[in-house]
Amino acid sequence: LSHNTTQSSSPPPWRELPNARCPVRQWQPAIFGDGNRLVLAGGWDDSNSLPLVTEYCLGTNQWVESTRYPDLPSPLQKACPVKVKGDVHLVGGWVAVDGKISSRATSITTCEIKPNHDEKPKTWRTE
Repeated sequence: LSHNTTQSSSPPPWRELPNARCPVRQWQPAIFGDGNRLVLAGGWDDSNSLPLVTEYCLGTNQWVESTRYPDLPSPLQKACPVKVKGDVHLVGGWVAVDGKISSRATSITTCEIKPNHDEKPKTWRTE
């Protein structure tokens, strides 16, 4: 769902985005906005945590190959995304294998965002 937050006398209703169903099973990802895209990082597929990064382009209402973010260095689900000074940080989360939680992530995974939106950042790094 999407909601336009521009100021008006009465807020517009929520609307469903076209083609918004993710083409792959990627549940419980970290989700954050980047320009006109929603970025899904990590998640799980009913059995295992995923390192996958996918993007939904709000301009075309289509799922697109990630042009700015490589896959995560290791599988992760339920992480909390935070953007600070141009970097994306995924804090916490869980790792599941064969449908069972195998560990809790206590690290922070960070991706530096380059100023040129057409370039992918170098890599994610875990601290």
